[in-house]
Amino acid sequence: MALPLLRDAWPQSLQIGLRAGLVLLLTPLLRNGHGEGAAIAFSITTRYDTVVLFASIGFANAATAYAGRAVVVGRERAARHAGFAAAVQAAAFGAICVLAMIAFADVLVGWCLPGPKPAVVAFAADYFAGAGWSHVAGAAALGAIGAVQGAGAMQAPLRLDLLGFAVAYAAVLLVGEGSTAALYLALGGGMVVVALLQLGLVARGRWARPE
Repeated sequence: MALPLLRDAWPQSLQIGLRAGLVLLLTPLLRNGHGEGAAIAFSITTRYDTVVLFASIGFANAATAYAGRAVVVGRERAARHAGFAAAVQAAAFGAICVLAMIAFADVLVGWCLPGPKPAVVAFAADYFAGAGWSHVAGAAALGAIGAVQGAGAMQAPLRLDLLGFAVAYAAVLLVGEGSTAALYLALGGGMVVVALLQLGLVARGRWARPE
């Protein structure tokens, strides 16, 4: 059992690592380019990012179970539909979360940092309104990936993630310690590329054909 489990697990572990790596990359860029207040706000906002991330994994897991059953009985169209449905639902839930974060940025920061400075709250609100939408695209990608992985195709989504995240990392590094607006735009653009690649894989449908 150990080797089959490892074969299925390592691509997914690497995919989560790619997403965590973006946070590690952004941390010094924001701290060095925008000061201690930005670093403090970023350490708080990334905690709320996990609400979107973990919720999208839930939609992906549901798609995994549904698509897996559909592929076994030869329902290719249903398996593909599971990927699209999970992507849309994960993105919609993520969008609701981001809108709530934008509306209540001061409250959310206050939960983690009593009496925060106005600059910290302003940076957090700016992050939610900018970078927050990149996580909506990321949620759509994870929802789509869930269906493909449910059919047992573990490495195809990983290869597309490697390609999409190469774009995201390169865009972020290109902006570097520049303006937060440009940095968030680069991050969002990269995540949109990831989502489009994964949705394209779902649409192609070859992964949904039982062997």
